[in-house]
Amino acid sequence: MSFFEINSYRKAIKFLLEQRKSLGSKLSFSDMASHMGIQKTYLSKVMHGQAELNLDQVFGASSYLNCSSEQSQYLRLLCDWERSSHKQRKDLLWQEILELRSKVLETSNYLETARTVDAAGYREYYANPYLQLIHNLLSIDKYCNDFKRISDVLDISMERLQQYLRRLEDIGLIEPKSGRYEVLVKDLHLGADSDMTPVNHSLMRQLSASQVLRSDDPGLRLSVTFTADDATRKEIHMALLKTLEGLEKKVKSAPSEGLYQLNLDLFTWAS
Repeated sequence: MSFFEINSYRKAIKFLLEQRKSLGSKLSFSDMASHMGIQKTYLSKVMHGQAELNLDQVFGASSYLNCSSEQSQYLRLLCDWERSSHKQRKDLLWQEILELRSKVLETSNYLETARTVDAAGYREYYANPYLQLIHNLLSIDKYCNDFKRISDVLDISMERLQQYLRRLEDIGLIEPKSGRYEVLVKDLHLGADSDMTPVNHSLMRQLSASQVLRSDDPGLRLSVTFTADDATRKEIHMALLKTLEGLEKKVKSAPSEGLYQLNLDLFTWAS
């Protein structure tokens, strides 16, 4: 069942807490109660239907669980709807719940079939190399449910990793399922004419340089400065493009077992 198909704010909060914990997050029931400004015993009564949360407390839960804006809105609507005693208002709240549910679920289905993301998500993705690396790592079986391994590989904290996972989920690129993340959208490509291309290339090269310095893998490292005429430069350019075209076919047919990086520059210092 999807989070947005749940009709109770209590069950929705429990769903998110268990989901986050199954994905490696060190969240707890007592810490959540403290973050909400209430006693653990009172929160227990709420979860058993013996007491209610107010909207401020629901906000506290959303904050602790690092909810997306849509998840936070959905929790508020559920709480407001369950607590309302005014029939007309209750009906209006229910309609808002259904509209938000429909919007989110339809967007998820669209992303899965269209293999694309919205403009804002697209820009954020390419402005943060860590989002790209994590997105790719999750397509590898040994990483999709081993978040400690991802944090070690990328040399980032588990807390930071959880934030990046939430952003990828919000953008619509991944979805949590049974203690692991399923990649919804693959094979994203940044067009050469995009204004994000130079930004993405620069940031990825900076992170790559850092990885090269701390990695024990000798890899293949090459830097050549040479003189030639423009005709030769063009020949080299075309030869590299042809090689890359052949490599792309090999990569697409290869199983996902490791994550690798290839950065390539051919540019003019002076002419």
